[in-house]
Amino acid sequence: MIQIQGKKIFLLIVCSLALLYMLFFDFVYCAQQEEIKLRYSRLQEQQAKILRVKDFMGGHPDMVLYKEELESQLSRASAKIPDSMAQGEFLSLLQNKALEENIVLSGIVPGKTQDHGDFFSLPVEVAIQCNYFQLIAFLQSLEKSERFFFIDNVIVHSTGESMECKLHLEIYATGS
Repeated sequence: MIQIQGKKIFLLIVCSLALLYMLFFDFVYCAQQEEIKLRYSRLQEQQAKILRVKDFMGGHPDMVLYKEELESQLSRASAKIPDSMAQGEFLSLLQNKALEENIVLSGIVPGKTQDHGDFFSLPVEVAIQCNYFQLIAFLQSLEKSERFFFIDNVIVHSTGESMECKLHLEIYATGS
């Protein structure tokens, strides 16, 4: 009888230890492993951020020169898409480029300014009379100008030696 009771106590101790081990494994060890994985992933993210900053710094060791380069690029971007529409300046540019290429500028009709949220656009219809080579030279000289614009459509009607062309283009600005 003492032997049976000793076996029951021994079995109870073994079961209690097994239960304690399972509880420890589930609530302490597994939770700790999850926390370790989470912290390891955060560490990897931080190391990746540090590596990006180091790569940036390695690519731009002279920050003063880099700042000047950025300011230069920003001023060129502002010239291409100015704060105001400055349609008079653009129409002047069209007229000057047409004169340079000996093109007859027969009409310029600005449309209504359209608000796109971050920027504004102004459609402009330009009518010119020229030959093929003058048209190409005119478009290339416009493309080289500082102002950004988009040619949406070109309609060409041949009238013998010359052509009548209608250019539908849009100019842009960040403000009205």
